[in-house]
Amino acid sequence: MKRGTADHPKMHELAEELQIPLYSAVGILGRLWDWADKYSRRGDIGKFTNHAIARGITWEGDPDELIRALIEHRWIDKNENCRLIIHDWPEHCEYFIHNHLARLGEFFADGSIPNMSRINQKERDVLMAKYYTKTVSAHRALKKRADLALKTLPYIKKVPKKKETHSLAMRGRGRNWEEVKRKVCLFAERLPWDRKKTAKMFHDEIEEYLVSLGLSVAREYPLADCGDGRKGSIDLMITAPFQAAIELDRLSPRRRSLAKIKASGFPGFVLCREAKRGTP
Repeated sequence: MKRGTADHPKMHELAEELQIPLYSAVGILGRLWDWADKYSRRGDIGKFTNHAIARGITWEGDPDELIRALIEHRWIDKNENCRLIIHDWPEHCEYFIHNHLARLGEFFADGSIPNMSRINQKERDVLMAKYYTKTVSAHRALKKRADLALKTLPYIKKVPKKKETHSLAMRGRGRNWEEVKRKVCLFAERLPWDRKKTAKMFHDEIEEYLVSLGLSVAREYPLADCGDGRKGSIDLMITAPFQAAIELDRLSPRRRSLAKIKASGFPGFVLCREAKRGTP
């Protein structure tokens, strides 16, 4: 269990909702995560009935009441594909779950890629390449299905394209990249310190922001040669609708970061966590 979880306001609210002591609410969450470790490693507990979930937690009350309380206080989330998933499961589960899913080539139920930081570099490069291929293939397959639907339904009235304001998907590559770079630098500059005080937090914030712009992003994109004969990875690689590399450093751009961007063959820049602007 993550530090601070036992005393989180949500935990107190759950205890009050179920009319049980705080330590019992902590036990319910501990049992839920332990049970998911064994039987629902992707976090997709909705594949089981409410009764089965309650039995796994050893809850003796009404199963539906328990599930409703867990949803209301955001310990589990509703999901279109899996019915129910554990809230922020990739953050709560053990590292062996990340490694297990990565080696199977599976995603978490919320769509996130497993953390491979505990896997050796050589194996991680191979696994990341497979995940990148899956992500790009899924994007292309979705576009192909949409195009096919339009061709097979000619009676649908064509609606004029609206001028895009937030999504960057249909604009020219050069203009695209300049706009992304400007927005990301401005976002990083305005980001409160408590949301970027560690490298991982900063990495997560920038990745989430890029996704919110309608971009497909690959984390730790593998490079066979970083320009110095060694393997490495790009911190964040925009893969669609165009390709561009972003390296994340602390105070100033490292020479190796600049070399990796150059070796990638795509436009890119270095974004510094404790500086005001990204460096092109």
